[in-house]
Amino acid sequence: MARKSSSSGVVWQVLAPVLRWPLASPRRLGLMVLAVVAALLLVSLVNGRSTGQAAPTTSPLATSATETATPSMSVTSSGIEGLPGSTPTAPGATHTGSDADQPAAAASDRYVTVAHDFVVTYLAVGSTDPATWQQQMKPLVSDALYPGMVAIDPTRVTTASLTSVHGVSPASDGGGIAEATLSNNQALDVTVASTPEGALVVVAFAPHA
Repeated sequence: MARKSSSSGVVWQVLAPVLRWPLASPRRLGLMVLAVVAALLLVSLVNGRSTGQAAPTTSPLATSATETATPSMSVTSSGIEGLPGSTPTAPGATHTGSDADQPAAAASDRYVTVAHDFVVTYLAVGSTDPATWQQQMKPLVSDALYPGMVAIDPTRVTTASLTSVHGVSPASDGGGIAEATLSNNQALDVTVASTPEGALVVVAFAPHA
């Protein structure tokens, strides 16, 4: 029992000056409080850095799959240059008006574009120089039809304008029959066929029955 009391006395003698030091004056007490606060902040800062380093990262595979896109493909055909109102048409769409802006046509609907350009050129026979009109008409029709087109009397061609053109009966060679509606409520059936070279031309046209 005496030995235990002796050990406690020794510990107290060692710790007493340390415990009394901050209590000796308000200045020392303030310094002790600041030291404790600084130690707590340091511990908190170290723990925060350790937690931030463990944050999850984005998988490279997931990022690659998100950023990679496959471009879509579309088939287009350009209109024939030099024709009044000559513009291509979108797949399954209808040409409306000779001066309307039309989107590009798919290969399967090129015959509708050819029929549109043919009718626009045909109706312009009375307002176009004969040599220019023949030059515009020649690539649109077959060799067999072209002489008959050249012999057309412009005064016998209606002055109505084209309202719309739509495909009626597509053919396996890329051609087909298209129906053209005019502003005077009349309509024309235009037959388009493929040449041995693969070009699409008008081979016949007649009033819609």
